Amino acid sequence: MFYLFWALLNIGLLIYFLYLFTKVAGVLGNKIGRFPAYFFALALLSFVCHPYNNKVKPGTNEIKKWGFAVQDSLEQNSLFYKEVPFKTTPISKYNIGFKYGTVKYSKKLVPLNAYSNVTGLVIGTDWTPNNIIMEPTGDGQKFHYIINATTEWRLLGFPVYTQNQDYTGTISVN
Repeated sequence: MFYLFWALLNIGLLIYFLYLFTKVAGVLGNKIGRFPAYFFALALLSFVCHPYNNKVKPGTNEIKKWGFAVQDSLEQNSLFYKEVPFKTTPISKYNIGFKYGTVKYSKKLVPLNAYSNVTGLVIGTDWTPNNIIMEPTGDGQKFHYIINATTEWRLLGFPVYTQNQDYTGTISVN
């Protein structure tokens, strides 16, 4: 529920910013006070500069993946892909997606690589996965995962609070 409140707060501040923008454009030359002028300038700067997105490889649109096995060690035509949500908020879903396959000689299922993403309405937060660990469980039909991620809470683009979280769970591949 807090995610929804934070998004609405950011939308409200954006509307206030747009109101100030039109007020400044309408007044052009008249004094409007220091606070609205400073607020306008800071908000404008926050939209102009955006931090480097480390979820995407530089120079490509490919999302960052964590590798666990070499594809050559797997049987041909044994690669599968699965994406499941591991956290749901009222406005977004946090997903883990991974490829897995069967090892040639042991016939065990192993993860090949994994990534994580967010779908839905993402306003005022910047969620970045830092590390993903994935390994098969003892029964061979499930994978245990650990995702370490950072959520940066922002107001009009300015970082307010940074939160580190670990997510763990088990995914069945059947």
